[in-house]
Parts: sequence; C-alpha cells; structure tokens
Amino acid sequence: MERKVLYWRAPMDPSYISDKPGKSPMGMDLVPVYEDEQTGAPADTTAPASAPGESAGAHDIYTCSMHPEVIQDHPGRCPQCGMELVKKTVEQGAVEIVYTCPMHPEVISHEPGKCPICGMELVAKKIPKAATVKLTPNVVQKIGVRTALVEVYPLKRKIRTVGRVVYDETRIVDITTKIGGWVEQLYVDFTGQMVNKGQSLIDIYSPELVSTQEEYLLALQSKQTLGESRFPEVRDGAASMLTSTRRRLQLWDITEAQIARLESEKKVQKLMTIYSPQRGIVIDKNVFEGGYVKSDMPMYRIADLSKVWVDVSIYEYELPWVALGQTASMTLSYAPGKTYTGKIKFIYPYLEEKTRTVQVRLEFPNPDWEFKPGMYADVVIESPITMETLVVPDEAVIRSGDRNVVVVDLGGGIFEPRGITLGVEADNHFQVLEGLAAGDRVATSAQFLIDSESRLKEAIQKMLARRTSDGKEPAPAMPAGHQH
Repeated sequence: MERKVLYWRAPMDPSYISDKPGKSPMGMDLVPVYEDEQTGAPADTTAPASAPGESAGAHDIYTCSMHPEVIQDHPGRCPQCGMELVKKTVEQGAVEIVYTCPMHPEVISHEPGKCPICGMELVAKKIPKAATVKLTPNVVQKIGVRTALVEVYPLKRKIRTVGRVVYDETRIVDITTKIGGWVEQLYVDFTGQMVNKGQSLIDIYSPELVSTQEEYLLALQSKQTLGESRFPEVRDGAASMLTSTRRRLQLWDITEAQIARLESEKKVQKLMTIYSPQRGIVIDKNVFEGGYVKSDMPMYRIADLSKVWVDVSIYEYELPWVALGQTASMTLSYAPGKTYTGKIKFIYPYLEEKTRTVQVRLEFPNPDWEFKPGMYADVVIESPITMETLVVPDEAVIRSGDRNVVVVDLGGGIFEPRGITLGVEADNHFQVLEGLAAGDRVATSAQFLIDSESRLKEAIQKMLARRTSDGKEPAPAMPAGHQH
C-alpha cells in the first residue's frame, strides 16, 4: 500500500513546510511527513484548543542527542549525524496573542492595528511564550549557576589612551619690531634658552628712530620756549608737534620709561632694546648680530610652559563618554608612579576618517616645567555617564548579534530567558534601558546552557502549537509564508 505524504518539511527548521518536494532556505532537501506517522486524535475528532496561558498537555517528540535543534514529531534519524532520534515527552507551554501582517510576517505587534508597510489590517496569531526552565538544586550546583542582582548605581567608564605633550598655543608670542633697523647686539642668542619677563632680548639701531628722537627733543625745547608766547597759534603749534612726535614713539613700542629718560637726559639713544613680554623658552630664533630686521619680521618665538596641552585620540564610540571639563590623569615614563591631573579643554569638531578617532585636548598645569613638549604620556579619562542608572553585569548578557538576552532567576529553580535593550557599556556593566527592573536576579554563569534548553523548549512548543492550531491532530496547517 502506498504511503500518503501529508507535506514536506525542512530537516533543520521544523517551521518550514511545503506542499511539494524541494529545498529548504539552507539548501537541504525537504523530507516527507507521512500520514501514518502522525499520532493523536483521528481526523474527525476535534481536540480542545488551549486558552492563552494554559498548558495543551503532554506530547511526544523526537530529537537528536547531539543536535538538540533537530526536532520531529515522528521517529527517524538525525539529518546531520545520522543518529537515531530519541523520544521525549514534553508539555506544550503557554501561548500569547500577537498581531502580524499576512503580507509582511516580520511585522509583529501586541496590539491590533494596521501594517506600517502595506496598510493591511493585522491578524491575530497565537505564539508560545518564552519557555522557562526548571532546575533542581542539585543541577544548579552541578552546572555552577551563579546569579547577580540588577541594581541602580552611578555608571562610570575609564578611557585609556596615549597622548603627546604639546605647547599651549595661547601662551606663545612672537617678538617683532615695528620699525626696521640693524641688529647691534643679541642678549638671547640660541633656541631653547630660558628668558624671564622683562629680560633684554636684542638691541637694534634704527636711523629712523634716532631722527624721531631728535625731533622729539626739538619739539620739547620749542614747547618750553614758546609755551609762554602771547600768540595762541604759536603755543598750540609747539604743543601739537610735541604730541605727534611722542605718539610716533609710542606706536613703535618705546616705553614711557624710555621717553622719560630721553626727556631728562636730553640725549638721543642710538639703540632700541627689545624686552621679553613673558617668561618662557625660545622655540624659534630668526635674527643674528649684524643682520637687518624689517618691521614685519618675527625675531623670536617664546613659549610659556607653565601650562601645557596633551593631545589624545579617542574612538568614535567613546565620544558619548567625554565632555568639556572632565578630569583626566596622566603618567609619564620618566616619572614612574607619579600621576598628574588635568582637564578636558577642547574636543575637536571633526573625525579623522582613516583612524575613526576624534582628537581631544587636555590641559595640565606645569609649575615646575617638568613636562617637555614632545613627551608621550599614558592618559586615563574618568567619565561619569549618568548619576543613577539600571545596570546588569556584562557577563550576564548573551549577545547573539540580533538580540541581547539575560536569564532571569524567577525563584524556586525556575529560570526565564528574557530579551533586553542595552545602553552603554562601562565598568564591566551594561546600562539596561528596557526589560529588567531593579531587584531582579540574573544568571552570570551557565546561562548559555539554560538558554539553549529554553530555545529547545520554545521550538518544541511552536511545533506543538502548529499541530493544535486548527483544533485537530493531523498535519499542521501550512503557514502562508512557508507554502511553496
């Protein structure tokens, strides 16, 4: 007698059903399911449907000891290793109602409505709830189940990176003269030399400056002589000449002390001395004795090292953890064991495309001038992400790429895998945005074994739910999305 084929199914995915031979999405040949292999109620007998949340009774299934993902409702061999499938009696778990689109099965909602893709009305569908796993105390001890409390506390992260000491650009000055002349003498004659504020740097001879000093002395003498004139035009002319000449000297950066000396001594100063406006080191020198300097020529560049910058690079994903004013610590190889404290001064507004990093500028006080530009430093940025947030240990999270799962300890040896939404990661913890509450307990070890057992149960429940979805025991109704 010829056996009657009810349908074809995928060996690796029992939910994939077809009304004709072919291949599964994984490329495997579909296997036939025969009428005489189906067990249970006769075709004309209606089995009572399970109410949502109730058990549908015991069922026999067949699975592979080596490949628990292989599940069938009839005896046979494992399509992967060829081993005989073993019989297992299971209870169909609770079900829940969801709403899905007939044309777009990936659209799933817990409320009635319309499909956001095509606008069709969503249809109700029963699906098994997440399968729980019950373990005896002996099994819990054998597989080493440990749990941790889900709690609320300040989440912090340490960003470790390498930095480079550079000059503080706001503390660099160029020394120039506003009048051309010849260099008569250099008081600071090499790069790297330390200078103090007000220290003499260079003497310049400028014929134009000499002639202006002579004009000033003549204007001063004229004012003194004609200041008592009874003609206002004469008095005002002498005063105006003195004022304009004095103003010219001031614009050339001749100090009030130098002008006062010129007035008291009545003697023209042949040389003009340039002084350092700040304490620092000479990092650039462009003048030599006997040379000529122009009015727009930078003669020295002096950098103040009382504060320095440290430039570091952080990765793109670390950006949420940094902000202006945050504290950073630094260690240098030449001073092991010594830690220096600074702050984030500036975050560059662009990304280095090749390295996918952002440059961050730190500022450190350097009162003893021990930091030398060009030094490399190990930097740690301490970053509080939030004052209070719900966190879970990172070792408790099972990350599969498309979902994040934790195994929740419900008490009494019952464990439930639960999908959660994660935020940022720091301090060996994940921020939990959705799925857990403070006070929950989650497994931090052996959770992979528990999750695997739960997945097996869930797959079995889905298969059993299909078998009873129409109230009869024969072949399950083929889902529209899986008929071929």
